[in-house]
Amino acid sequence: MNETGVPVRGSRLVLALVAVLSLAGAARADLVYASSLDGNRIVSVDLATNAVTTVANVAGPDSLLFDEQGRIIYTAYFAGQVRRFDPKTGTDTLLAGGLNRPVDIALEPGEKSLLVVQQFGKRIDRLQLATNQLSPLVPVTGPFPGGITYDDAGRLFAITSNNGLLAQLDPATGLTRQSTTTPPALDGLTYDPFSHLLYAASQGLNAIYSFDPNSLVSGAKFVVRVPGPDGLSADGNGNLLIAARGDFRLYNYDLNNGKLTAGPSVFGIDDTAPASGLGARPVNPAVPEPASVALLGLGLCVLAGARRLGRLSKRAGPF
Repeated sequence: MNETGVPVRGSRLVLALVAVLSLAGAARADLVYASSLDGNRIVSVDLATNAVTTVANVAGPDSLLFDEQGRIIYTAYFAGQVRRFDPKTGTDTLLAGGLNRPVDIALEPGEKSLLVVQQFGKRIDRLQLATNQLSPLVPVTGPFPGGITYDDAGRLFAITSNNGLLAQLDPATGLTRQSTTTPPALDGLTYDPFSHLLYAASQGLNAIYSFDPNSLVSGAKFVVRVPGPDGLSADGNGNLLIAARGDFRLYNYDLNNGKLTAGPSVFGIDDTAPASGLGARPVNPAVPEPASVALLGLGLCVLAGARRLGRLSKRAGPF
């Protein structure tokens, strides 16, 4: 017995099983979901093995994210639509159409609506997921607006012109609260809860830049060179996941040590789904990853084996 009154042998078994289950949960962090605009598919990339798996064959996907039920919502760039793909049923559903080159999307706090940027339409709209109703948030005066994201304080940020403007917008009115001029040709935008910074990708300058969300006027800070970066996301553990159209590869940049690692080649890669926070794939214990199932089975076997050894040692008596 220990101080809590729990048998020591039982507590050790529980700890062993918890450790195995922790590994099962950690296996999820190695999966990144990305869109292949030119390859007409959505893929998952296993960062541990570099295996690329087709999740859905869809036409011209640009930006993508997960809703609270684990379904993939994506913009169909050439078709001018926002669509939803359900991995469980394989169904692909139209949510909104008639858009003028929709690009980036961002799930909103509460997960009942999302914002969609129209690149040629020069506007940002709100889509209610329960009714599929579109309503305008703000017209954009600059050319080719791009990335849009919320930070963990519920503040909304958007690249309102790829000629050099990043703004914090009021989510209710669309009015600009603060803004800054930026390097040209910015596209992807994400917030990283690890460093508490915004990160944006410039295809034109082959670079990633950071911004302080508390003071955009402090300007852009160079982070790392990447060939033609487009979409990017942060895993919340100090890693940026970057879709590079310059060489069609998925890159990982470690903010802890400044190491840039080239991942697998994905033809036509354009964007990555959020890897943490709003729009990330929800953790659903009822539907674990295959690797998690295998590890869970291993854990149960270890537990059963340990119990059997415990019974045998009890029969043999003390040494």
